[in-house]
Amino acid sequence: MDKKEKESLKRRYYKLRIRIRHADNRIFIFIFFLIISGTLWFLNALSKDYVTELDIPVNFVGIPREFKSNQQLPQNLTIQASGQGFSLMRHKITSRGVPFKFDIKQYFSNQKAGKEVSFQIITQLAQKQMEQYYGGEFSILDIYPRTISASFSTIVFKKLPVSFKGDLSFQPQFWQKGDIKITPDSVDVGGPQNVMDTVKKIRTQYIKIERINSLTEFTANLDDNGVFICEQPEVKISVDAEKFTEATIKLPIKVLNAPDRFNIMLFPDQTTVTYRIGIDKYESITANSFTAIVDYNQMSARDINEKIRVELIELPEYIRNVTYHPREVKYLIGEKK
Repeated sequence: MDKKEKESLKRRYYKLRIRIRHADNRIFIFIFFLIISGTLWFLNALSKDYVTELDIPVNFVGIPREFKSNQQLPQNLTIQASGQGFSLMRHKITSRGVPFKFDIKQYFSNQKAGKEVSFQIITQLAQKQMEQYYGGEFSILDIYPRTISASFSTIVFKKLPVSFKGDLSFQPQFWQKGDIKITPDSVDVGGPQNVMDTVKKIRTQYIKIERINSLTEFTANLDDNGVFICEQPEVKISVDAEKFTEATIKLPIKVLNAPDRFNIMLFPDQTTVTYRIGIDKYESITANSFTAIVDYNQMSARDINEKIRVELIELPEYIRNVTYHPREVKYLIGEKK
């Protein structure tokens, strides 16, 4: 290829690049104006009035505490709304999760306590309140459903103690310190009359806590069994833990009810007690903390081969897993001189 041909190819290449660049600019300008015109069209469309249907979340309030619904009331209503496109679109975007409070207390004003109360909720009576709730952004033309069938049973309330239901496990060498504390320890619970006459307490829902080694606090929901109404649906549970150790102590065995004229000898005359105790109370235990006895009235012979049972009648309430040995001893009864 000679020099002239190379120069010709270069000129063609540069011309082609210029054409492509101009074409790219025209495409970019076209897309830009297309977006602008589409946006203007969209904004113009939203400025017009429309009639559409909207789903709005609702929460029925004003139900007296002595009534319980026999069925689940609707969580959403459908409204036919008229307004600017801007307002209707903004409502669809922002209104979710913000329920309208539908007050139905007026339906209970003339109702007497009984086994069941039934009535029809007329949704259109709340039309003005709904429009005010949504700031007058649109007009409500209709509400669906127009009526809602509702029935309620009469319930009675009484204060019941709370009982913990669950499993607690501790780290090795730790155990529960004191009682489980429940706050509050009793709550107001409502339910049908025939049920409330028999129920004595309300339990928490089952909960499992493992490897406790210090004061542990957690929240537990009350178990309503699908029947009860709990004005306070949850309680606070506190469980304390302490480290324990195992200890032993030797005790003299006392003889009860022995006549003064007899001398009672025991073989052996001591028993060894083994127990577990919290570390912080370990030093408080002495032999005087226990009483081991045998009862003369249970001795039937003077033969040394006879045995009598040893009883541990006094011991600290804060020790556990108590065992002692021997549990029986031989005895010899002799008259005093």
